[in-house]
Amino acid sequence: MEEKKTRTIGGITFTGDITVHGPMFDIHDNQHVHIYNGNSEGKKEEEVDVQALETDDIVMVDEQVKKAVMTLKSEGVLKYLYDYTWLMVVMNQTKGLPSFDTPQSFVTYLKGLQLADLPDVSSVKKAYGYVYGDFPNWTFQDKDTTEANRRINVAKRFLNIYRKG
Repeated sequence: MEEKKTRTIGGITFTGDITVHGPMFDIHDNQHVHIYNGNSEGKKEEEVDVQALETDDIVMVDEQVKKAVMTLKSEGVLKYLYDYTWLMVVMNQTKGLPSFDTPQSFVTYLKGLQLADLPDVSSVKKAYGYVYGDFPNWTFQDKDTTEANRRINVAKRFLNIYRKG
């Protein structure tokens, strides 16, 4: 049996996720966010459609990822098709970016972004087995320092372009 979260604010007990911001608090019901402002006249409630926000956020992330990949390609940073692997790994290790369970799901995602000249799943899968650790302190099975630095720099450049939007 799962224990329910409860929180009492101003004599009112809430069950579920609540975010408190001074006199404001949010109640999440997985469909909408109800925002209450204790200082406003009439204490109006503002309802925001979380699903619409999530869809907009996903589209924005996808557009930024696509732009970053296209920029890397135009700059010649993605020298080999297996370099996409470093993008997958850094995305998996970076909060706010899409995460992928398998190289297949990653390649499918890239195809969905309508990018050209993409790697096949086997090249991403093979290279995925070479990287260890957390970004930016990756180590690689083949241990070539120059190539290891280049791979880390591919991921760094991707994140830099992505974050600039």
